[in-house]
Amino acid sequence: MNDYLKKTTSILILVVIAIFFSFAFSCAEGTVFYYCSFSFEEDVNGEIPNGWKQAFSLDPPNTDAYVTNDANKVSPIPSMVFPFPNTKALYIKDATKDNSANIYTPISSDKTRDLFFSADFKIINEGDLYIQFYTNDLTNYTTRIRFRPNTVMQVMTERNPTANAQGEELINANKWYRIQGRINCAKASMDFTLISDEGEIIDELKNLPTITNSRDYAIGMISFNTGSGGAQYVGEFAVDNVYAKELEFCGLTTIETDKPTLTADNISEATIALTVKDDFNSATSDVPVTLSVPEGHDGVFVKGKGNWGETATAITDSNGQVQFKIRGSKSGPVTLTATAEHPANWDEGIIQQMTKTLTITFIPAVSSENSTITIQPADPISADGVSSAQVTVKLAGFDPTDRVSNREVTLLDLPPYVTVKDGAGNTSNKADTDENGEASFWLTSKGSWQGPIKAQVDRTDEELEPLVLEGQTLEFKGLLFKSEYILGPEYDVYNGKVPADGSSSFILELSLFDETDNPVEGCLVDIEPITSLTIEPLGGNITNKQGKLLYKFYTQVPGSYNLNITAEAGTFVIAVPVLTFEVHTEEYPPVVVATIPKDLNDDYEVTDPIQIYFNKTIDLEQSINLSLTFNSEGKQLVAKQGDTNGNWDYSQTDKKITWTPAKPLWANLQINTTLVGAADSAGFPMDPYSWNIIAIDTTGPALIDSACYPRPGEIEVPIDAKVKLTFDEPIYSEGDTPVGLEIMLVNVTTGQSQTFSPVDISFVQNGTSRKDQVELQLPDNLSADTIYELEISGALDNAQNHMEPEVVTWRFSTIDTIPPQVVAEYPAKDSVIPEGSFEREISLSFSENVDLSDAVCSIMVWNEERETWEDANLVLSSDYDEVTLTWTLYPVSTEWIYNKEYKVIVSGVRDKIEDPYGEPKTPNLMGEYSWQFKPLLSASAPEPQENPGKNATGVSIAQQIEITFNKAIVTENTAITLKLKGKAEPIPGQISFINEFGTTATGIIFKPADFLQYDTWYEVTVSGIMGELAGSELPDYSYNFRTEALGATKSLASELDNSLHFAIGPVVGDSRREINVFVPAGAVKEETQLSVLNLTTDEKLELNRHIWSEGQHLSPDIYEFRLVGSGDTSLQKKSIITIPFTDDGTGNVLMLDGSMVPASSLQVFAWNSARGEWIPTGGRVDLDAQTVSCEVNDFGIYGLLGTTTTAKEILSDVALTVNPLAFPAEHRQETTFKFRLSSPGIVTLVIYDSKGKVVTTLLKDVPYPNGYNAFTWDGYIDGKRIRPGIYLYRLFATSLDSANRGDVWVSGTFGVIR
Repeated sequence: MNDYLKKTTSILILVVIAIFFSFAFSCAEGTVFYYCSFSFEEDVNGEIPNGWKQAFSLDPPNTDAYVTNDANKVSPIPSMVFPFPNTKALYIKDATKDNSANIYTPISSDKTRDLFFSADFKIINEGDLYIQFYTNDLTNYTTRIRFRPNTVMQVMTERNPTANAQGEELINANKWYRIQGRINCAKASMDFTLISDEGEIIDELKNLPTITNSRDYAIGMISFNTGSGGAQYVGEFAVDNVYAKELEFCGLTTIETDKPTLTADNISEATIALTVKDDFNSATSDVPVTLSVPEGHDGVFVKGKGNWGETATAITDSNGQVQFKIRGSKSGPVTLTATAEHPANWDEGIIQQMTKTLTITFIPAVSSENSTITIQPADPISADGVSSAQVTVKLAGFDPTDRVSNREVTLLDLPPYVTVKDGAGNTSNKADTDENGEASFWLTSKGSWQGPIKAQVDRTDEELEPLVLEGQTLEFKGLLFKSEYILGPEYDVYNGKVPADGSSSFILELSLFDETDNPVEGCLVDIEPITSLTIEPLGGNITNKQGKLLYKFYTQVPGSYNLNITAEAGTFVIAVPVLTFEVHTEEYPPVVVATIPKDLNDDYEVTDPIQIYFNKTIDLEQSINLSLTFNSEGKQLVAKQGDTNGNWDYSQTDKKITWTPAKPLWANLQINTTLVGAADSAGFPMDPYSWNIIAIDTTGPALIDSACYPRPGEIEVPIDAKVKLTFDEPIYSEGDTPVGLEIMLVNVTTGQSQTFSPVDISFVQNGTSRKDQVELQLPDNLSADTIYELEISGALDNAQNHMEPEVVTWRFSTIDTIPPQVVAEYPAKDSVIPEGSFEREISLSFSENVDLSDAVCSIMVWNEERETWEDANLVLSSDYDEVTLTWTLYPVSTEWIYNKEYKVIVSGVRDKIEDPYGEPKTPNLMGEYSWQFKPLLSASAPEPQENPGKNATGVSIAQQIEITFNKAIVTENTAITLKLKGKAEPIPGQISFINEFGTTATGIIFKPADFLQYDTWYEVTVSGIMGELAGSELPDYSYNFRTEALGATKSLASELDNSLHFAIGPVVGDSRREINVFVPAGAVKEETQLSVLNLTTDEKLELNRHIWSEGQHLSPDIYEFRLVGSGDTSLQKKSIITIPFTDDGTGNVLMLDGSMVPASSLQVFAWNSARGEWIPTGGRVDLDAQTVSCEVNDFGIYGLLGTTTTAKEILSDVALTVNPLAFPAEHRQETTFKFRLSSPGIVTLVIYDSKGKVVTTLLKDVPYPNGYNAFTWDGYIDGKRIRPGIYLYRLFATSLDSANRGDVWVSGTFGVIR
C-alpha cells in the first residue's frame, strides 16, 4: 500500500469512528450549556489531554508536545485568566518541517443555536496556527482561521472562497491572543473578535458566511494544527482556555455585594449589584431582573425600584447594570436568587433564562428590648460563701426568636468579696452565650451586699460599642449573729503575763454563731495587720465545723495591741481585749513544759533519745552551760555539748532539745535526770529542772560492721589476719569468756569449714578489757586467692537478750597473687580480613576485671620498603565493658591504613579488685601481649542500600531514612537532606550514624522531627559520601519515595454478620468520617481480615483520566477494599459498602478536577483495572448523612462519580468499553454496555447480525435506576462463543416515571475478531 493510500485510509477510519460516535449519542437531544471546556490543568505533561485526539496528522508532534507548563513555551497571560487558571497549556510542535501536526476535540453542538467559541493562543517563533471548525458529518470544515506571525488574521471557508476575509492587525510571535467567535449554522453566518493580552479588541470580522451547505449541520469538531508555511520551518504553538457553548445574553453576568455580612437589626442595608453581559462581554440592557428571598427566611426583605418585599424587580440600564437593597432582622445565611428571561439574539422566538445566586450572612444583633437578666432564687441569699445565686443573661435579636450566641458577657460593678463562677466552674465574670443565647453565672458572697445586676455585652461583630443591660436586684444577707473568745498565754508559766521575746505568745480561740446559736462553718475571718506584731493563724482563717479557729500572737516590741477582727467581708465585727506584752527581762527565763520520757511510768529504751520541750525558743549558742546529769545508785553521767557521751539537737519549730546517748544508759534502774544551762535569745538561762526516769533494755546486741575485721566484702586480707568483732553494747560473759558466742569460718572454694567456740574467743585487751569487742586468733594461716565466709551467732547482752539478728554472715577475700590473662582478641591472630569485614576496631577480652589506668596499646604498621615496623600514628579512643571484660579500641581522628600488616602491643594491664571501703586494688601486672593482622580494602566507591528504597511507595509515616554501605565511610561532610518533592525547604530532623567509630561509620540515619505526611512524595538527597581510601567517592545523588495512604484493617467473622467502620474518610474538623462495610454471615469462607485503604493522590489523578462521559467528574473519595487471608478471599455473598462525602453546605461536592457537582448525582463506580475503565455500580445517596451506599459482588477499588449535566432524554450516553471483542486477548474477552437513564426504567438489549436478524436478547425488560448503569457481556450465547463478524446492537429503554413516560432506543455496531 503506498503512503497516500495509508494516509487516506487513516483519515477514513477516523471519520468512521467520529460518525459512529455521533450516531451512538445522537438520540439524546437537547441544549447542552457547555459543548466543551478545557484549561489543561489536570492533564499530564507530554500526554494527549483528556477529551482530545490526534488526527489528520501526516506526522505526530514531537515527543515533548501536548500539555506543558514549561516557562519557555507558556508565559503568564496578564489579562486573560478569566474564567480559567493558566499554569498549563496545550502545546504542539511539528515532528518535522515537511508536515503539520493536528489535534482535535469532538463536540456535540446544536445547529439551531448560535455557538460561542473562545481560545487563548500563542505562536512560538514561527509557523502557522490553524483553528478549524468541522461540521458534525466531519466531511467539511465550515471555517478555518489562520494566524501567521507578521501577517493579519485570515478567515477562510471551504467551497466558498469569495467569503474569505482578513483582519487588519499584524500577529506577533511569542505573544498571547484570545480569539472569540460566534457561528450560526442555521443562518450560515459567523463573527470573530481578536483580543490582545491586555484585554483590548484589536480586530473584528462580522457577518461572515460559512460553507454553502453548513446550515444543515451543527459543529461537530474543533481542531488545532500547525502549518509548515511552505516547508521552511517547524510549526509550534501553545493553546489554553478552550471552550465552546451556546451563546447567551448573560454568559458573563456577575452578581456581587458591598457587604457579604450584614447586621440583622432591620436597619443596616447592603447593596446587591448585577451586571448582565453576554459571552462577548457586551452589556445586555432593558432586561427585567427579579431578586428573590428563599422561603423560610421571614424578616429578610429586598428592594428594587418599588417597595421592600420578599421579591424585587429592576431593569438593567445601558451598561447592563441593576442594583437592589437588602435588610433583615433574622440572623443566618440567606441565598438570594436573581432570575431573568431574554430572547436569544439569533432568534427572538427562543427565550433564554438566567439564574444567579448570592449568599449574604446576617450577623445576630443584640436587642436590649428583647434581652433579659434573671436571678434564681429571687429571695435574699445567705452570705456564707457557699450559697449561690444563678444569674442568667439571655441575649435575643431584633427578631425575638433569634438567639444571639458566641457573644462575650461581662458582669459589672460587683464588690470584691462576691465570687463569680462561669458555667465551667472557673472563677470569672466573663462567659460566652451558648446556642440558646444564654450565659449563666453563679455568685457567692462572704459579706452582705445588695444591688442591681449589670451585664456588658460585646458587640464587636456589629461594629458597635458594648451594650450594658441592667436586671433585677440581688441581695446577699450575712449569717453571723454573735461571737465568743478565749484569750490567754500559750504556756501560762509567768502568772498570766507574756514577755515580748519574739517567742512567747498569746493564743486566741474564736467561736462564731448564727441567730439560733448554731456554729457557723466556713466563715472567713480577717485580722487587720499590726506593725511589729506577728499574727499566725493555727489551721487557717476559716472556721471549722464547730465554728472555731485559733490565732497565735507574739512580738519583740513590748506594749499594748488593739486587734481589729471582722468577718463576712468586714460587715461583722468581733470584739476582743487588748493584748499586752511585757518587757523581756530575766524574770522571764525559759521554762520546761514537757519531757519525753515524762516520768517513771513512761517506757524508755536505754538507747532512745531524751526530748525536752520549752515555752519559748532556745538559743544553743547562748546555752554555754547546757548539760544533762544522770545519777543512779552511786553512778553518774554528765553529758555536755561537744562531748562523746551523746549528740545534741534542737528544733526551733517545736522549741525542743533532743539528746541521744552514744551508749545505752543503765538498764532497769531509776535515774534522776537534771537539765541546766538552756538559755533564750537574750541569754537568760533556765532554772534547773529535774525528773526521774527508768531505762529498760529489750534489744539484743548487734554487730557494728564497720568496726569489725575482716569487714563484709573486705579484700586483700593477709593470710595471717586475726578476726575481730565489735558489738554496739557489752556482751554477756563469765569471767573473760563470751558466753554463747560462736564463729564459723568457711572456705567458699573448697567448702571446708572450722567452728570456734567461746573458749577460742577472747576479749580485746586495750589496757582494760572491753566487753563489746572480741578477737579470734586462727590456728592456721588463710589461703591466698581465696574467698572465705564468716558466720557469727549466739552472743547475749547483759540483760540476756539474744543478738540481732541471731545469725550474721558475710564474705571476704584474701590477697590476690594471679595476674590477668588475655582469653580472646579481635582481629584474630595472623588473620587477613576481607574487604567489608573489618569492624575498624580492635579488642581484647580478659580472664578477670582489669585496671587500664597505666595500660598502653601500641599499633605498628609494617613498612614493606624499609622492612621494619613503624608507628601507625593512630589516635585511639577506647571503651571497657566490665560485664564482658572486653577492652575495645578505635581511631577517633585518624583512619586505618588498609592493605598493610599491623602489630598490636599491649602492656601495663593490671587486675582490678573492687574494694567496698576504698579505692580498687591493683596488685598484679599482666605481661606484655602482642598479635598481628592485615585488613584489605579497595578504592571502589561505597555501594549504598537505601531504606526506604528508590521510588518506594507505601512507606510508613514513622519511617526514618537509613542508608547503609558495603564498606565504611568517612562521617565528615556526610549528610542526608529530606524535602517534600518539588519543594526547597528541608524537613527538620536529626542525623546519626550506624556503627560509628571515630570518624567512620557503616551507615547514616536521618530521623525526621515529626511524623511524615500521608500520601506524599519525598525527595532524599545523599551527599558527601566517601570511603576510607582516597578516590573512593560516591557522587551525590537524590531519589524519591512516597508515603503510605491512610488505611485500616479489621477482622471478619465467617459465621456472623459484620458491621465494620473505618475512620479514614474525609476530614471534618479534628476527625475523619467513616467508611462503613456490611459483610453478611457466610460471605467469607473463613476468618479473614478486610483492609480499606485510601488511594494516593497520584493514583487518583491517574484514574481521573479514564472518565467515560462528558460532564462526569470523579470525586476524591476513592478507596480500595481488600480481603486479606491465606485461603479463598472472594466474596460468597453480596456485601454493602457506604462511602461518605462532604458537601459545601449548598448541596454541592468538590471533585478531583476542581468542579462542583450536585451531591444528588453521586453514584458508586467500580474500577476495572484490566480494561482501565470505570464501571457504574449504582448506589443510594443519603443527603442527610452525606453518604452513598451500594451492594457489591466483590471487593476492589470503588469511587464516587457525579455529573454536572442533566439527562434530557430517557436514554443517553451509550458506550461500549471494548469494541471489537478479541477473544485471544485477555483484556478484550468481554465488553460492558454503559448507558444513562433520566429516570427509573426497564431496559432491553438485543444483538443483530449484519443482515438485521436477531442473534440474541441479552436483557429483556430489566429494571434499572436513573443515572449511569452498566451491563457486562462475555460474548457467549447459550454457552457458545459468538462468531467473528460485524454485529449491531439496539438498547431499548422505557421510562417508569409517570411524569415523563416514553420509549427510546439507541443503536450501534461492534465487531468480533477471531
